[in-house]
Amino acid sequence: MEIAPVVPRAEPLRLGVFGASIVEGLGVGPARWPQMLGELLGAELIDYSHTGFTASHYLSRYRAHPRAVDLMIVACGGAEPMPRLHPWVRDRLPRRWRPLGWMDPRPFHSARRRRRLLEQVESGVRWRLQRLLRGLTGSRVLMSSAEYVAALESLLALVRRDSPDAVVVLLHTGHAAHPSFRAARRGIDAYERAARRIPGQVSLSSRSFLEPVDDYLLDRFHPNAVGHQRIALGLLPLVERLLAHRDAGRSR
Repeated sequence: MEIAPVVPRAEPLRLGVFGASIVEGLGVGPARWPQMLGELLGAELIDYSHTGFTASHYLSRYRAHPRAVDLMIVACGGAEPMPRLHPWVRDRLPRRWRPLGWMDPRPFHSARRRRRLLEQVESGVRWRLQRLLRGLTGSRVLMSSAEYVAALESLLALVRRDSPDAVVVLLHTGHAAHPSFRAARRGIDAYERAARRIPGQVSLSSRSFLEPVDDYLLDRFHPNAVGHQRIALGLLPLVERLLAHRDAGRSR
């Protein structure tokens, strides 16, 4: 897939992004959609993303490092509703399986055959064990729907305070088609519906740009390099229209 040339602009835009592992480019490195979109727009990228972050982390990070922006994209709703093991269950697992997300399926494996086989076996054991333990002992989420919406509303209010004319887009999580995430899908959809009711922003899902299997890594949750390209190219005409509408309003 070819990337279009940089869109020329009189003044560089300031593009802010919030998100977790997808936005940070897990599995694809620099070939991630924020980097590509920033280049397409000729924008300065102001990156608040970090693997494992939730909306409460976005809020804390922005409070610590506020920046004025022209366009803010908040990629949200993936980490918050994901069912997680209770701490008392997690703490009985092998130590290296305890960090957040380590019981989920691996998004990629080593290129070395022996190591790859071991990773495939261990990953299959981990996510199946997590699903079994959730069924036996229950699960928790990192943020309730109400907490999630409240954190997003507070974040957007701060962005509006510092950048009154900014275009704000909420980009919701994609397909989560792996069997391990089957229980998470209902929560992801419910959190998305709740966030879409927040006024003053544009909401869309990355599902509108991506194919359920071909555009993802092995965990069917994190987009691959092609998926990131599709997100960047899908967002481009939307944000260009929104920015043009904003600029037209300024000139009146």
